Order: sequence, then C-alpha cells, then structure tokens
Amino acid sequence: MGKRPPLSGNIFVVIELMENGDLLSAFEKAAKSKKGMSWEVRKTLMYDIADGMEYIHETLQSIHRDLKSENVLLREVGGVLRAKVSDFGLSRIVPEKKKKTPKRLGTTMSLFTSNTSRSSTSSKRDSSGIEAQGSDRFDEMISDVSTTSASSKKSSLRFSEALMTSARGTVAYMAPELLSREALRNDTGISYSQSVDSYAFGLILWEALCFRRAWGDFKFSTQVIDRVTEGLRPSLPKSYNPPLLAPPKGFNALMTICWHQKPEMRPKFTQIKAAIASLDVESGVAKRTAAGRSLGAKPKHSLTASDVRDEDTSALEVELAEML
Repeated sequence: MGKRPPLSGNIFVVIELMENGDLLSAFEKAAKSKKGMSWEVRKTLMYDIADGMEYIHETLQSIHRDLKSENVLLREVGGVLRAKVSDFGLSRIVPEKKKKTPKRLGTTMSLFTSNTSRSSTSSKRDSSGIEAQGSDRFDEMISDVSTTSASSKKSSLRFSEALMTSARGTVAYMAPELLSREALRNDTGISYSQSVDSYAFGLILWEALCFRRAWGDFKFSTQVIDRVTEGLRPSLPKSYNPPLLAPPKGFNALMTICWHQKPEMRPKFTQIKAAIASLDVESGVAKRTAAGRSLGAKPKHSLTASDVRDEDTSALEVELAEML
C-alpha cells in the first residue's frame, strides 16, 4: 500500500477508516435512545479531543479554526469508542519565529495565507458572504476569501504579519473575536489566538451535555452572531431526565471557562485535558435534576456565561491559573 503510484499519476492519501461516524451524529442518536450515552463514554471522547488539540497547538504550533463535533470522527478500539479530530482545511501554522511566551494562553496569531482559495461548493451564499452548508441542520460557514498579490504567485504559501484570515469557520462554534464587524469583513490587523479552538471546544462540551447541536434552533447565522457578541451562550436544561444525565462536578465550570468572552481567560488544551481527567463521572450518574434552577426567567438560548457556572467554578479557575 502506497509503494506503487496509481495509473492516473495522481497523488492519493490513505487514512484511517472511522466507521462510527461523527460525534454530532452520535449525540443525536443518544438523544433518541433510552440509554443515552454514559458519562464514562463522554469523558473518554472529550479527553481524546483535548489530547488531539493539544498536539495540534503545542507540537504542530497550529490552530484548527473549524473545531466542531462534525469534525470529530469516531471508531471503536478494543470495544471502547474513541475520537479523533479531523478536517484541517482551515488550519493555519503559527510561525515559530513569531511565537511569544504567553501570560495565560497561546500566541496571538500571525498566519500563513494561501494564494488559492478552497474549492467552491454548491451551497448558496447570501449577501453577507455566508455559506449555508446543508438544509436540514444549522451549519453556516463564513466564506473563505483568498488573498493574492503579484508577489505571492511565486509561492503557494506566503507569510503575512498583518493579515489575519479571521472570516473563516462555522458560525455556531466561532469565538466572539471572530464575529466582530471587522473580522467578518476580513479586515487586516485583526488578531486572535489558539484560544478560538478552546472556545469551540466549550460548545462541544455543551453538546455532550445536551445531545444536540449548539444553537441548533436558530435558522440564520446573524441570530447567533448577535447573541455571542453580546456574551450569551446556549442555555442549560431545567432538568436532566433520561436520556440526559446531570453533569459531573466541575463540568459546567470547565465549559464556562472554555467559552469565556475574553480570549485570555480561556485555558489551553493542556489544562483542559487535565481538567477532564479529573472529572468524577460517577457524580453525574445518580443525579437526574440539577443546575438551571435560576434559569426560569431567562429567555431560551440567552444564557450568559456566568449563569452556567456551578459551585466549584472559582476553585477550578484558581487551579487553572496556578498551572499557567
């Protein structure tokens, strides 16, 4: 395998078959099942994602930019369901020479930009440049606008210190700093960090809790953009009845810190991985109702980050701060 080139002369890549599909589909399947999905399984999957993202950030010095549950693929290994991060079409490299030692998080990104755009799709675009991917489920993408110059034609990659290719990703998982007017216009000088992936992971944690797509009730991306930029997040269930189970202690705190409005407050995946490993999943099995007692007066899907915190948030923040 791989020793003999194909007759066509085209280069091909052989990758691992992930026969159990994607994570979002697994969550939606669990929502329709009486058994749901145990917290032991969810903890393993979340740890796998954090482990993969730690490698992308720390070893590859890259940023994914489109981390979402549909880009997490599943496969059973030894009878245990495992997860792997996929789809690096929007990933960019952090130049080593520009890397700075952060006070709390990863470096502010100066990115490599391609002089060719991603292949076009058949999906329609509205006047704002947003692509709708699929008709049944909310999944909208900011259009991937390529930037070219006469000098850049000599190389497939060119380094641009000023240009921040911010207008890329899936809206439901995009951090607030990527949804500003300047960022959506793809203005130069817009800076962001690897913490945008930490934010996206916070939304995946919410999906692991609720078994459905984040912001899935909204039809238009502008509805999500307005809420996220205002500091709002998807709301928690008022009760947890099968197939839902209340989260283990510390889960809500981790989720909240990951999707924090301020990028510098979001933890790196090294800390996220450690926090997931410390979760006591047994604590979330016996409880059927919890959290959300104060959510009754909140409009649907208009929860602020502070409203989601549980009693041990402060302790977790202190622990994360000590690790930085």
